[in-house]
Amino acid sequence: MVSPEFYTDEKILELPIPARLMFIGIWNHADDEGIIKNSSKQLKMQIYPADEDMTLSLIKQYLDLMVSLKLLTKGTNIDGTDLFKVTNWSDHQKINRPTLSKYVFTPLQLSEDSVRTHG
Repeated sequence: MVSPEFYTDEKILELPIPARLMFIGIWNHADDEGIIKNSSKQLKMQIYPADEDMTLSLIKQYLDLMVSLKLLTKGTNIDGTDLFKVTNWSDHQKINRPTLSKYVFTPLQLSEDSVRTHG
């Protein structure tokens, strides 16, 4: 369920409308711990299967924006798979009978140089 507060959240309002829909789609496709594979191609197939104007590069741009707004956290699985985790997942979703994630999420740490270089 998407709470009514979603539509007035200041971070959400910084996203273009198609990115807002994508963020909701990420909630739908994330596992019960809020983890989803970092794959623009997979997200395109899951959320925008018939929308030709939603390119992989645009999806990646929206994902980067969500990371910069701290809506998503980048990480990796123990096998090296790139992942995202919805930030504050448990504040937004209440799972009645959660299934353990098939991933072991380890957040990526940005270096200070990376933060200075990229904002």
